[in-house]
Amino acid sequence: MVHEGQVKILDLGLARLAEMNAITLTGQPWGLLALRVLNACGNRLADLPELPELRELNLRENGLEKLPEALASRPHLRSLDLRGNSSSTCPS
Repeated sequence: MVHEGQVKILDLGLARLAEMNAITLTGQPWGLLALRVLNACGNRLADLPELPELRELNLRENGLEKLPEALASRPHLRSLDLRGNSSSTCPS
């Protein structure tokens, strides 16, 4: 069993995800509010849930045409991999 705040690193690469909503990821049993590293490469994500402690994010090859607005409110984010997407606009 995973308790809230325990998961720090999550690899969802090539999981064929189209969405990651906050209810699925921050509710039990996931408890990802303290998540620091997320690999979500090779999916089809257009948006992200609130992950306030996120420091590293891999969204490589997600088919993004624009960057998720949620990226603008990630104060701890230090590493962002967006290679292989067609996005050319950044959130403000």
